Amino acid sequence: YGQTGSGKTHSMMGRWNSSPAEPELWYGVLPFPDPVIERVLSFMDWHNLPNFSDQGLIPRVAAQLFRTLEQLPDTDRPHVQATYFEIYNENVVPLAPERRVNGYADVCRMLLAGQRHRTTRATKMNDTSSRSHAILTLHVAIEGAGGRVKSRVDLVDLAGSERVGQNAEEQLEMKEGCHINLSLVVLGRVMQCLADRAAQERRRAKQRPSKPAPKKPARKGAAKADDGLYVPFRDSELTRYLESSLGGNARTYMVATVSPEMAHLQETISTLRYAQQCSRIRVKAQADAQSLPQLAAQCLR
Repeated sequence: YGQTGSGKTHSMMGRWNSSPAEPELWYGVLPFPDPVIERVLSFMDWHNLPNFSDQGLIPRVAAQLFRTLEQLPDTDRPHVQATYFEIYNENVVPLAPERRVNGYADVCRMLLAGQRHRTTRATKMNDTSSRSHAILTLHVAIEGAGGRVKSRVDLVDLAGSERVGQNAEEQLEMKEGCHINLSLVVLGRVMQCLADRAAQERRRAKQRPSKPAPKKPARKGAAKADDGLYVPFRDSELTRYLESSLGGNARTYMVATVSPEMAHLQETISTLRYAQQCSRIRVKAQADAQSLPQLAAQCLR
């Protein structure tokens, strides 16, 4: 999370050097045809990653995931399904076809293919400003003698918050900025509700149980929390998709990026306040594992 131009895409995607003799190939700026991209991929050692420079979080997570899967016993059968899409002007747009990925190389090919289609635009504050939220989702399932374990990893590169008056020179840019800010405002409201819920849980843990407060009627477009609070997950496509990651059975990490320039001091303070609010959220993640007898019993019901 952070204002436009503060380094979100660089933090999440990073950049890589194909080889010392090759020019740098940045995620998000790919003027090269497919044969050149395939040639760059052929240089890479997928296990030791010697050709990566300034790896982003998404390549690091994908590499570590498949390193872990390779160490599983032979009796365990992993299956990883990947989807890569963007949320542009509150519309979900696929960046690459959904497919099964068998290794880290497949994930990189999917990222490269998708980033060629991602919506970017030159603005006053950033030459390659991301005009959409990009989400790579990895659905992981492991079946073995002990049962089945499922997991979902959402890796998100958010578009930057911005002042429309600072950036917008055209009507299209203004429309994009309004949709970006709307989704980020809803994300902030969701975080505020989740932080309030966590604070209530901490207060209740210190006090004796009291008579529950009367339930309030549900507001349209809101998801009900266990304690009666309503979290507006459905007010934007971004929070609707990330509902299980933000307030469900999940572990969530957020990176806040800021600009060192004094001209952006107000946005920096706003980002830091947002990060402080997110740090108040508490979630309890539990492994979703089922034994084979339990699965058989469910099928017979």
